[in-house]
Amino acid sequence: MDLYLDRYQCEEFEIDYEPAGSRLTVRADKLLSSKASGYDAAHTMYLERFDQRWLTLEGIGFGWFRMVGCDPPWQVEA
Repeated sequence: MDLYLDRYQCEEFEIDYEPAGSRLTVRADKLLSSKASGYDAAHTMYLERFDQRWLTLEGIGFGWFRMVGCDPPWQVEA
């Protein structure tokens, strides 16, 4: 799932807003609480699943990021 970080979040995490290719490693709970207006229900549920795991996000342009890693790895329970 792609995630949007607004300019304020990018400033807070010291990451470039516009260019693609930037990488950010952040705990899921910190990312979730960093959005002043809050994430929508789908993104909130998605991020809550990762709790305090570290997520690696890669910028795909203009505030949009794609999750490319998780530590410790997240596994779907059967």
